[in-house]
Amino acid sequence: EDIIVYMLKEAGITGRIFKILSKIDIDFNNLLSFDFENFLYKRFTKELSEFPDEKDLNKLSKAFQKIKKNDSVLRKEAQNFFINVLNQGISWTNVLRKDYPKKLMNIPDPPLILYYKGCLPKEDKPSVAIIGARECSMYGEKVAKMFARELSIEGVQIISGMARGIDGISQRNSIETGGSTFGILAFGVDEIYPKENEDIFNSIIENGGLISEFEPGTKPLRQYFPSRNRIISGLSDIVLVVEARKKSGTYIIHAVREKPCFIRGLGFEKAKRKAPVIIKIRFMKISFTFL
Repeated sequence: EDIIVYMLKEAGITGRIFKILSKIDIDFNNLLSFDFENFLYKRFTKELSEFPDEKDLNKLSKAFQKIKKNDSVLRKEAQNFFINVLNQGISWTNVLRKDYPKKLMNIPDPPLILYYKGCLPKEDKPSVAIIGARECSMYGEKVAKMFARELSIEGVQIISGMARGIDGISQRNSIETGGSTFGILAFGVDEIYPKENEDIFNSIIENGGLISEFEPGTKPLRQYFPSRNRIISGLSDIVLVVEARKKSGTYIIHAVREKPCFIRGLGFEKAKRKAPVIIKIRFMKISFTFL
């Protein structure tokens, strides 16, 4: 399975196209037998409702040509790659494995491979993403701490992006409370960024994990951060935005997938409050008061 998914990824198959391929009768363990002509027939006779557009069809055709032409080379390359990852003490999963997070299959473009240190979020436990501004206010810091601690005490898994500010504050407080928190990275799980959160990187794997779709060794480049946001959203039942600018990555996360979202300013503005705010997350059966 690892080698198959590696070959698909290297050939240019995205998670979105993989989801479409999964709906037809294709044996992923024997890619060389894929009947592309039959696939085109189904595409043009509309036997299936969700097919790629013409650009995707061209990409798919080139991908399978590359796999058939370089089958043995790609397999050897995949074997060497995963041996190297294993030697670094890094784990991984892929879209064909049973341990792959089921929630991610609900987003439009799930990552084909996830690399991680520690463990993956448990499917039978609720998860809340706590995200927000890197340059947060004292009030934002207080709110992030409160939510992270109270939710962790209730057994809720905390998902965030390991950035400075709200992300790091929420994850550090979850760890201090003995909770499970998961950092979704825009770089390899063997990298540490920002350095000010190094303590979180070192302790998070005890009760949670570091997760990334990017191969080990990938540096934290600006263009990678929007991509990881869909994973934060996908793994979460609720997205809690503590503070954020309208054009920030935090708002991009919520735009990725519609789901319950709580934003400061819609009930958390301290100056306008004359009484305690009672927070209720009904489906989780959790409630507490924020003074």
